[in-house]
Formats: sequence, structure tokens, C-alpha cells
Amino acid sequence: RPTQPDPGSAEQRVRTLLDHAPDAIVMLDVETGRFIDANLMAEKLFGMPRETLLEAGPFELSPPRQPGGASCRLARERIAETLEGGATSFEWWHRNARGERFPCDVHLERIPWENRVIIRGSIMESSGRKLLELSEVSQSKILQMIARGATLSETLEQHVQTVEDLLPGLICSVLLLDQEANCLRLGAAPRLPTFYNEAVDGLQIGPTMGCCGAAAFTGQRVIAADVNEHPNWTNYREVAERAGIRACWSEPILSLAGTVLGTFAMYYHEPIEPAPVELKAIQTAAQTVSVAIERVRAHNLLKELNNTLQRRVALETRYLLEANEKLRSTEQELRLAAVAF
Repeated sequence: RPTQPDPGSAEQRVRTLLDHAPDAIVMLDVETGRFIDANLMAEKLFGMPRETLLEAGPFELSPPRQPGGASCRLARERIAETLEGGATSFEWWHRNARGERFPCDVHLERIPWENRVIIRGSIMESSGRKLLELSEVSQSKILQMIARGATLSETLEQHVQTVEDLLPGLICSVLLLDQEANCLRLGAAPRLPTFYNEAVDGLQIGPTMGCCGAAAFTGQRVIAADVNEHPNWTNYREVAERAGIRACWSEPILSLAGTVLGTFAMYYHEPIEPAPVELKAIQTAAQTVSVAIERVRAHNLLKELNNTLQRRVALETRYLLEANEKLRSTEQELRLAAVAF
């Protein structure tokens, strides 16, 4: 770290404030496009020493693309918004020294700095918040839908939309295992094209049957960072290209007993490895779907048993009424016969 300034100087007071801030903070010189300062939390967040950060700018700390488009274009738009309005907040995917992507909540603010145009960026990783929200919100919504008597299809579609809302840029699907036919059936995929869903519905499971067919067959997660290069997609590249799919990650949905119930898949429009938060999200999403499937099936079984019981009670009641009527009729006949005798 460079020589520290005089402890009583204004510069050192600013440095102390920066290094004790709870968020990662960077100072961007708009004219040069480079950071002129970064605090200890920024070093920790990006896994880089301050000296390395000061040789970089926002583009070097971002993946090439964001959910809304190219990082370079969107970054320029956010900087322009900040300069025009004084401040702006948004979600942004960054990458660290290991190349791992992670989502962040970012707040940019233009600040006075002599005669230079400086923007202060406050950055907080949002992976934990997203995963917590995914777990709590999705399970809450599913339980509410089951309580209202929603169908499994409706419940799964709501869950898929919840995951897609939390992780913009991803398209998700749920396929359910038909054990008798040894194939996968469409459970929910509201944002995938109809022709793609029709092609996947009835997919036989096997070790080389795409990502979902292989995940259902092996009971293990299957990742195709580029479907054009993955051997499992040899027979499905044409339909994937029509649907704009370039990456697919599939997680088996397992019951409490460990049997495969189906798969939860995430699709991306460009070749890409899943980020740590996405791997945890797909696992959480699959576990939540497992709860939904088993609860809906249990609810339906209970409903069926209740209906069966009601039918039996109705039959027994009718039988008793008929028997009672016959008994009264017989008693009446006996009384009449006794009088006649």
C-alpha cells in the first residue's frame, strides 16, 4: 500500500472513512475512465489489491454482458444518468480476480472534487439477499397456492417466474419425470418458445439426452456452458438455436426419499458458466419444486382419499336406509299378518 498521508490531514480522514465503510467504495474519474481510489471492502470484494484496482475501471470489473445488454453500453448509460441527475441506483453483475460473476446493488453519486468529474460508487454484493428471497418468497407463494387449491402446473409456473424475476437474463423450466414412460413431461416453462417446449415434452431420459434427460437419468447436475460444444446437445442444437439457447444448466429434482421427480433447468442466451449464486439458486429452486410436487401430490391423495371415504359413507348410508326401510316394511307385514290371524 502506498505511503500513508499525515494522520491529521483531510486526505487521511477521507481514507479512514472509506476504509471503515460497510460497502465497497470506488472513486471513478469520468474523464480517464479509471478509479482514483478504492477502500478495503472493494479490495476484498474483487479480490484485488488497491494498486490493481487503481489501474482498472468499471469495464475491467464487469463481465462482457449484463442481463439488459452489453456491459460497456449499459455502464455508459448509468454514468450519464448519474452526471445528469446527480445519483442513480441499479443492479449490476461484477466479476472478481478469479473471473467469477456475482450480482451487486450499486449506487452511483457525483461528488465535488476540485475541478475533476468524480463519481463515487457504493457496491454491495446481493447474492445472499437473492438466495434468501428465493427461499422465503418462493416457498411462501407455493404454500399459499397449494392452500388455495392451485394445480401443480399453476404452482410450478409461479415458482419459475419468481426465479426469473430474481435472476434477470435467465429462462427457467421444470420438467416432470414420467416413470412409466421413462421420459420427461413439461411442467412449466412460460418464457420458452412453444416449439421448444413441444420438442422437449416426452424427452427420453439417458446419459446423453441433453442436460435435463441426463440429469434425470443420473440424478446429478449437468452443465452445458455452450450447447454448441457439449456432446449431449448434438441432436438438439437446431431447436436450441431456433430458441436462442446457448447455455443450459439442469438440476435433478429429488424427493425426500432420493428418487428423481424431474428437473429444474436454467437457460442463457449466450455461452456462459454458471456463477456461484446461480449454482446455489438452481439447487434451492429444485428443492422448492420437490416440496411443491410432494405437497400437491399429498394434497391430491388426501383429497382423493376423502372423496373415496365420502363415497363409501354415502353408499353405506344408502344401504342402511334401504335395509331400514325393508325392516320397517317387514315389521308392517308381520303386524298385518298377526291381526289377520
